[in-house]
Amino acid sequence: MPAKTLQTPQLIEDIERSGSRADLLNLTPKYLSKVIRAATSGISPAEWIEQYVTTQAKHLIETRATQTLQETAYMLGFSEPSSFYRYFKRVTGMTAKQYRDSHS
Repeated sequence: MPAKTLQTPQLIEDIERSGSRADLLNLTPKYLSKVIRAATSGISPAEWIEQYVTTQAKHLIETRATQTLQETAYMLGFSEPSSFYRYFKRVTGMTAKQYRDSHS
């Protein structure tokens, strides 16, 4: 299994569930949310992270043609490729394979 470089799906879950990442930064979840919203024109922390993960996924798919989608999923920190496939389809409206095929 390839090394994981990001743990963003877990980060999204943590922020939505308890704000534990704010605790790690010694900030309250409310304050962290306020700072992120101010820096991103009103986007919530979860939305900001989702946009980041989606942008990274698209970039990896477009620029690493020889890399499998499974490897891409692991690089983005998904514990299972199937979670990445569902995530990508939910966010973009197309499968990762369809996206790759349309950008190759």
